[in-house]
Amino acid sequence: EIKGINNASITNDGRYLYAADSDLGVVGVIDTREDKVVKVIRVGKDPWRAYMSHDGKYAVTINNGDETISVIDTGSNKVVATLEAGPDMTGVNFAAGKAFVISSTTSFVYVYDMQSLKPAGRIKIGTNLQIETATTDTADQKVYLASSTDHSIYIIDGRTQAVERVANVGMFPWGTHIMDSKDNYCH
Repeated sequence: EIKGINNASITNDGRYLYAADSDLGVVGVIDTREDKVVKVIRVGKDPWRAYMSHDGKYAVTINNGDETISVIDTGSNKVVATLEAGPDMTGVNFAAGKAFVISSTTSFVYVYDMQSLKPAGRIKIGTNLQIETATTDTADQKVYLASSTDHSIYIIDGRTQAVERVANVGMFPWGTHIMDSKDNYCH
């Protein structure tokens, strides 16, 4: 099966695209002005996508093949941390100086401190849930996570990691959207 590139993520200034290639286990950095690959960065096995931190300093790639994340420094285009994560990761959101990595089938969200580049915990959203995509509010403080199996949205406080459930939001919500959020994406 050819997986190739699923999605490319653009830097805050619009200059570069970071494209994860699942087949090769790399992220290609593409200069949008020159329309050429300027760097190839080896990451973990079967990377899904690179997600840009709000400050633009890092790109976080989820590697579903080896259940890790790779943190790429966008200034040097080098992997500065490889951290354990979980299976079936579908997204990364940023809030309160942390990265929140969604493990869709386990009902866990893995949390990483973006200052120390170390794990900062794991949040159990529920049991037997299919959690989907999320959006961060414009204040960069809360993550709004869709859960399709229990028709809910879970609000994660980025600072405290406390979780609040908003039930019965409609049948099988697949994602959330907040105008002007930096984390609106489709997987």
